[in-house]
Amino acid sequence: KKHKRMKKAPKIYYSSRTHSQINQVVRELRRTSYRPQMSILASREHYYIHRVVSKKSNKNEERKKLLEHRECLHHRNMSKLSGCSDIKAGGPLEVWDIEELVTKGKELRACPYFGSRELAETAELILCPYNYLVDPIIRRAMNINLKGAVVIMDEAHNIEDTCRDSASYQIDALQLEEAKAAFEKVMLHPDFKESHQPFLDIITALQRWLQNACTHLSAQGSFEEEKNVWSGAGAVEMLQEIGITPANFESVVTSFETITTKSAEAEEDD
Repeated sequence: KKHKRMKKAPKIYYSSRTHSQINQVVRELRRTSYRPQMSILASREHYYIHRVVSKKSNKNEERKKLLEHRECLHHRNMSKLSGCSDIKAGGPLEVWDIEELVTKGKELRACPYFGSRELAETAELILCPYNYLVDPIIRRAMNINLKGAVVIMDEAHNIEDTCRDSASYQIDALQLEEAKAAFEKVMLHPDFKESHQPFLDIITALQRWLQNACTHLSAQGSFEEEKNVWSGAGAVEMLQEIGITPANFESVVTSFETITTKSAEAEEDD
């Protein structure tokens, strides 16, 4: 007799608008008999336990320094947390929330942020905010693959705002100047000149456009704030002015992917 292979059960992604709503879901889960291997994906801000870094105003910069120099004990110990039997099915914390994982991380001196990501690799149920699923950049960063998965959106009428936020970005003149300086510095290395040049051109054109746009602002609703609102057609025209058109959009995306790949490889080499 030929035995049919058992199909692997799909991962379940349960997403909500906020982390506090995720904790409410955890409380309800405890009232059921369902005990899956689980994980909760959350931002570093919710999972910081390093005594020095957690007190800093620039937590991300401090964290990067520790990781670059391999000086973070909590990061090295993350597998102690992901492999802890207390937070697995049958353990005293088989259904846990963010605060409980943080407490267990402190006890084991292991990073809850990276521990939760390791747990997600084999988890049957993953809880996370909306943007972890709808934002492609976050999905790639967190290695989230939704193919064949079951996706549940709690209070899905709120998803529109999250999608809008994920497709939006705020940037000011100072950030543009800093980005331009960073690109020019990186491009001194011959290996990066070709891949980075298209973006340097776009940043320079965007600076010119912004300077011109600032002369056409008007007070709207507040005397302390001046702004302008462009129509969809106006936004398309602006993108064309700075060098992003339907004809070259794919090449811009390719350049961006090349840059991010090279940056990741450079970080690994360090």
